[in-house]
Amino acid sequence: MTRESRERQIASGAMPRFARAVVAVALFAIVLGIGARVDSLGHKLFWQDEAISMLRITGHQAPDLDRLFDGRLHPATELLALDRLDPRLGLGATVASLHAEPQRGPLFYILARLWVDAFGDDVARARLLSALIGIASIGFAFLLGRRLGGSYVAGAVLAALFALSPMQIRFSQQIREYEMIAAATLASSWLLLRALERPSTVRVITYAIALGIGIYTSPLFVATVVAHGATAIVAARRDGRAPFLAWVAATVAAAIVAAPWMLQSIKGAQAHVGDLDWVQGQFTLKSLALKWAFNIGAVFFDSEFARIRLGFVLAPLLLVVALAFASAFVRPRDAVARALMVALTVCSALPVILLDIVERAHFEAVTRYQMTTWIGISIIVALLIVRGLSEGANLARFALACFVFVLGCGAFSAALDRPYVLWWDNNEHIDESAVGAKIAAGTAPALVVASGAAAGNTLVLSRYVPPDTTMLLYGRVLPALPATPRGAYFFVPLESVVNDVDRRVAPGSALRNVSPDIGITIPDLRSERDAQAYAIRAENALWQIVPATAPR
Repeated sequence: MTRESRERQIASGAMPRFARAVVAVALFAIVLGIGARVDSLGHKLFWQDEAISMLRITGHQAPDLDRLFDGRLHPATELLALDRLDPRLGLGATVASLHAEPQRGPLFYILARLWVDAFGDDVARARLLSALIGIASIGFAFLLGRRLGGSYVAGAVLAALFALSPMQIRFSQQIREYEMIAAATLASSWLLLRALERPSTVRVITYAIALGIGIYTSPLFVATVVAHGATAIVAARRDGRAPFLAWVAATVAAAIVAAPWMLQSIKGAQAHVGDLDWVQGQFTLKSLALKWAFNIGAVFFDSEFARIRLGFVLAPLLLVVALAFASAFVRPRDAVARALMVALTVCSALPVILLDIVERAHFEAVTRYQMTTWIGISIIVALLIVRGLSEGANLARFALACFVFVLGCGAFSAALDRPYVLWWDNNEHIDESAVGAKIAAGTAPALVVASGAAAGNTLVLSRYVPPDTTMLLYGRVLPALPATPRGAYFFVPLESVVNDVDRRVAPGSALRNVSPDIGITIPDLRSERDAQAYAIRAENALWQIVPATAPR
């Protein structure tokens, strides 16, 4: 290619400036992102949602856990067995367990069951499946970016931003379906654009398959389907009815295939409304604004509330996001691309905001409920950078600097988060590994008292306490405590239980909150009233009866 032809391509926007430099930086970022996904998979806290996932994957049922809270003593290993493979429970038991929780799609859990059957139920090995899905998502991001931006450079930019996104790295390390939602969103969006461009039978079928995979992964994928519908309408206004009819045909085909599970989900939805009690209660407006700022920022930089002093990094990142949104509506080169990235951002954010207004809840503060929103933001920022690279020399240098800055934020965040045990979700901040270490530091064997209100947290705790730990598990009413010369630990007790136990302790003994000794200090963003009503919180993690003869 001659210099003159290269300059003509740059001038027309076909080839961004500094293409080689951008691709080199992107490749380095992708390598770092892949490494971050597979690094230290066993280090992070095996938290409550993962424990419930493993309960389903291994074919156990929620009643198997609930029935243990019967007011009797149980070895901790009895709880832990619910997260382990049982030769009596095969793949059929996994599917049957999912029928009891139809608000989740079955596909990830079936794949995870096959995975742990092949490689074992160790935490790191089980998480590796999500990591591999996350790595595949980087490839889908490249394909989608190339299609949206019209060049391999655009694909490299989006893949790099996605690779080092703290949001995506975190979900790629958890035994949950959310990174599979991201993969399905990226892959189906790429296939949608191909089908809209030339609606051949093969392209429509492959797109329909991708939709079916997404729907069977999670009901949250419906937001992606709606975003695709909006994109198809814009394409139809430009190219006639054929693109929209192609989307309709693919969507109807996917819906027919997914109908059995969708009907099961609708049928069982009402029975599981109570499972969302934890998301009831509003944040203050200030706290909600902070949560939005941190969540949007976490697309590119994880400024955890525990490290709030680093929050200043969010200001330039939020400015970049704002400029990207403004750029999407100023001299758009491709209305279909704009429709897709804006619709992906809005179609999951708007419903949860409206739901919060109606239900007086905080669904919008839960990052995993808005996976398409974070993908939409990544796309918008990527295309802003690509657009800047295709402009004049000075603007191209500025765009390159922005690209390096955003990736640097992601790389720094990955390095900073690497030794950190807790996840960045600030509403799930009990560190059961620290609680277990505190119990293990005492004289064994330990007695831990826990109620069914904290069943999921107790299931996690069973993994971190010494194997000879005994647990007194009860439902609503605290039973008589067995005599123990070493005292007992109470895991996230209700206030009424604390008052009851305080009256029962022997003369000279004392009930003490040892949570401050553990050092869990991440603040709660709910209003004070809601936080006080919510018993499972860090400052209430662990209490101990200290016998009169024990050192204080």
